[in-house]
Amino acid sequence: MRPIRRIFLRWLLLLLATASLSQIALAQKTWQLTVGSQRPDCTWVEGSLSTALCSAFQGMAFEPNEIWIHAGDSITWTHRTDEGHTVTLLQPGQVRPSNAVGCTSVTGSATSPSNSAYDPSGPAAEQCVNSGTIGGNGDTYTVQFPTAGNYKFTCLIHAGMYGAVHVLDAAAALPHDQTFYNNQQKIESNSIYYNAEPLKSALLLGPNEVAASGVLVSSGGGWGYESVFRFLAPIITVHVGDTVQWINFDPVEPHTITFGCPTDDAGCPAGGGPGAHVNTTGSIAVAADGVWAASMDKALDPNTDGINSGLIGASRQDAGGQVQAGPASNKFRLKFNFPGTYRYICELHDELGMVGYVIVTPKGGK
Repeated sequence: MRPIRRIFLRWLLLLLATASLSQIALAQKTWQLTVGSQRPDCTWVEGSLSTALCSAFQGMAFEPNEIWIHAGDSITWTHRTDEGHTVTLLQPGQVRPSNAVGCTSVTGSATSPSNSAYDPSGPAAEQCVNSGTIGGNGDTYTVQFPTAGNYKFTCLIHAGMYGAVHVLDAAAALPHDQTFYNNQQKIESNSIYYNAEPLKSALLLGPNEVAASGVLVSSGGGWGYESVFRFLAPIITVHVGDTVQWINFDPVEPHTITFGCPTDDAGCPAGGGPGAHVNTTGSIAVAADGVWAASMDKALDPNTDGINSGLIGASRQDAGGQVQAGPASNKFRLKFNFPGTYRYICELHDELGMVGYVIVTPKGGK
């Protein structure tokens, strides 16, 4: 072969290789999805209520929660709520850790920096990618997907919130483009937090009852849900000696009923955290029907005393091959033996404005 022909062929092969690499580089893209959504229930005014306190209706979902991309592509999730979430991809079959523990990633840390690559077939025995709590509204977190496969992403804070990413070979045709997913995000978020079903729970209440509520939804990639971070009947008036009952109708999200010094405040004598059952003013025990019940037997000092229901919510879903869950612990009762106006909160969601009041009047009063 003549030298000039060899040079030409080498040049041609180099050109083709460079073109192929350029096409691969151009084919790689970053897709845009969202984490959570919210709808305000009050008008925020500069210098008064914070925007978070007006964020009652929370879409606890990845929107959309199913996407098809190419190997080598990335996904950027934008956080669109004042409620904290995580973006987490665990090793298939890995035992789900708590958000406090996180997961062991290739960095050896419980969290992974943005733009980390998720490759469960990689060398790390427990390889995963975990954002940690994303707290800022508008914050982003990006994950790269170098290897084809079908993967689940989840939020470690909210177990009923997950989705799926289908990573196809670079040459495969994708069923949807970014415009489709943008439209899906709007449809799914609207179906969640414009759902009127949670508010209908107020119709189920009897005398001296207060409710929290939500609704579970699903789409192609898994579950999401709406939670209304408000007490339905947030102000209730009763007489001395009456008992108020709180019911959590939300199928997923737990709440607490907390009077006085919050148990999640390290400076409070009550202590114990949101899961603790506390009453420094009187008795607290499980009633005959399995409901935690307390009695306010002395005047409550909100600076030192505390009454806490513990977490109230629906029992976990039963699954074949596992021990069935016990009866629901989604109620709490409190008997008021002293007149006064009593403010209470949900310790998990008071920063979003989940606050209520019980006004106790003397017997025979209005």
